[in-house]
Amino acid sequence: MVELVKQLNFFVALILGIAYAYQLIFVLIGLWQRKRHREPEAARLHKFAVVVCARNEQAVIGELIESLNRQKYPKELLDLYVVADNCTDDTAAAARAAGAHVYERFNQEKVGKGYALDYFFKRLYREKPQAGYEGYFVFDADNIVDENFVAEMNRTFDKGDLDAITCYR
Repeated sequence: MVELVKQLNFFVALILGIAYAYQLIFVLIGLWQRKRHREPEAARLHKFAVVVCARNEQAVIGELIESLNRQKYPKELLDLYVVADNCTDDTAAAARAAGAHVYERFNQEKVGKGYALDYFFKRLYREKPQAGYEGYFVFDADNIVDENFVAEMNRTFDKGDLDAITCYR
């Protein structure tokens, strides 16, 4: 009986070993291909604005803005905006303290991100018609962004005439 259990354990270990070795092969191929195929650098750096619509996000808004401030991208080409939408907490103050331009919006009839974005863009185009933004990033307040995000999005944006780019977050 003990011999049968040993053989069964060996068989199970062999099957699991083959399964993991199979996955390891794909990992190694992926790492090798990654080193061989490098994306070309962007021909130029574009000017972007980050837009965050936040409602009562005082607890998390600072972390998002800090992650955006740590971007490996020229600071003069990235502006951070927060629309504090119908907030009853200190979201606006926390966003300002972290370094964002803050627009406060109070409208109890038109509530939600779509209305907040509409408000923001109308006000931005009215107040800063020559801002020169070539693209916009829209985040939720509870996101945290990798330090290479904007540089990678700039590389993709620079490839051609695109109407929209989306990414996995």
